[in-house]
Amino acid sequence: MVANELRGMRAVAPKTGTIVDLAVFVGTSSGNIDVGLYNCQVEPRVKLFSTGSIACPSAGWQIVGQPNVPIQAGQSIDLVLCCDNITATFARSQGANNNIVLMPNNNFWNVGGGSLRTCYSLAAAFPLPVNLSDAGLAGSSDIRGVIARII
Repeated sequence: MVANELRGMRAVAPKTGTIVDLAVFVGTSSGNIDVGLYNCQVEPRVKLFSTGSIACPSAGWQIVGQPNVPIQAGQSIDLVLCCDNITATFARSQGANNNIVLMPNNNFWNVGGGSLRTCYSLAAAFPLPVNLSDAGLAGSSDIRGVIARII
């Protein structure tokens, strides 16, 4: 990752409940990270939860926060990660090109804020900002390993 760069991806809640755990897969631990959730039903996106700047945990899947954020089945939400250095590494999946990150503009994946961007990056975003404007985000097919648990 680039130092201080935010990476985000869209997820859809499979059931109604409460997001109780937020986890990342750490490859190499270094420096500090900030992991959070954004409401993508509005524009600009609004931060619902953030771990704040915390020490990057050891390698493997690590729970980094307990958001306790209510969510409805089918609701879209963005999972985001940023770190303060280039040494830390995280599980990732990389698509063929950045064209995969924009949904077709035909209500294929409709969210309240109208955002079509499903995977993105934002430079100079450590710690996580309060809001994310769709227009300020860059497409990114480099998706980081962030997951959430709903009960």
